[in-house]
Amino acid sequence: MARRRRSPVSRLLGNLSDDAKGFVDDLTARAREAEGHARDAVRHTVADGGGEADADRREVEELSAALAEMTKRVNRLAEGQGEPGGAAAPGKASG
Repeated sequence: MARRRRSPVSRLLGNLSDDAKGFVDDLTARAREAEGHARDAVRHTVADGGGEADADRREVEELSAALAEMTKRVNRLAEGQGEPGGAAAPGKASG
């Protein structure tokens, strides 16, 4: 049997179809890569951010405790200045 020739139009449509398929395959592969990179970035951010948040929380708690202690000392000094004898001597506990 004789082989049938393809017309230029059918050849053009075949080429367009092949190119479109290749384009969609490339687009799908790039989307998968982008999704994988986004997942990795989120995992790294969550893993790194959690430790930083805990450290920040501890630092805030330490600063709050130091501020509370400093407030107590200032209040004691203010009470001492209100008394007729004046402020308590530094280094001595007022009681």
